[in-house]
Amino acid sequence: METSVQLEKELEVLLLRLEKFEEELNTSIFRDRDWLEGREVCKWLKISRRTLDRWCKAKLLPHCKLGKNLFFLVSEIDKVLWANRVVTVRGVNKGKKKQQGRTREII
Repeated sequence: METSVQLEKELEVLLLRLEKFEEELNTSIFRDRDWLEGREVCKWLKISRRTLDRWCKAKLLPHCKLGKNLFFLVSEIDKVLWANRVVTVRGVNKGKKKQQGRTREII
């Protein structure tokens, strides 16, 4: 009997953890939000805060500054990402390229 009580308690704990995880997924930074804080943008783009600050200073990312806090429109970040994407198609740029006195074929 003790083991069934223990199993029931463990199942309850697992259920609570699962519900918490589901709640976190539903409150993701990308759902129904127009604005993101700087730390959220860093997490999303996998960049450091220093990099984000440099990009803002260079005016690469549109942002709003309130006090020391930076805020970014998700739609504006999407536009920047789309504008700077690189499309690579294999085999399109075949040819010869001279490098350090040698010629090599680009694949």
